[in-house]
Amino acid sequence: MLGYLLWIIQLLTGLFIFIGLYIHLFINPIIDSFLFNILFIVFLVFHGINGLAGILVESLKGGIARKIMLLFKDLLMSRNTGHLLFFLHRVTGIFLSLYLIQHVLTNSLGPLGDSPIIELLNSEVSKSLAIISAGLHGLNGLRLIFIDLTGLTHLQRRLGYIVLLSSICLLIYTGVWRH
Repeated sequence: MLGYLLWIIQLLTGLFIFIGLYIHLFINPIIDSFLFNILFIVFLVFHGINGLAGILVESLKGGIARKIMLLFKDLLMSRNTGHLLFFLHRVTGIFLSLYLIQHVLTNSLGPLGDSPIIELLNSEVSKSLAIISAGLHGLNGLRLIFIDLTGLTHLQRRLGYIVLLSSICLLIYTGVWRH
């Protein structure tokens, strides 16, 4: 029961974050609603921690080192879009958690100092990677929600190609838009 409840909350927070980021990036970059900002931060922290907890729980079931080796072996051997999207979803989720926490703290509290990590996360390359990561992570999340709620698992590969193609289009768009 708790797992099901966490799954529903993960879905809802993911949708809220995706819509909030879309509004922030493409419609109105400055949202002055205190309630929206607090909800966004709380949902972001929950979504990130719950996602990382899921990764850790799955990793501990069979040994972390073994799982990592199998993941890379599967990526290299199978060339399956599902494996690629699984890997990219995890990597973009971890990157976005770090980037967005730094972004929110920097914008809320002012400069956090001269840490090399903060400077790296504030660079234009990181900002572009964040937009692309948000797009890929969000679109893949929507694909997963659609498949989970409808049970149309036979569409996974086609939807995976749509996510990858859309992410490539987003990459091209942000490359042109930024420069």
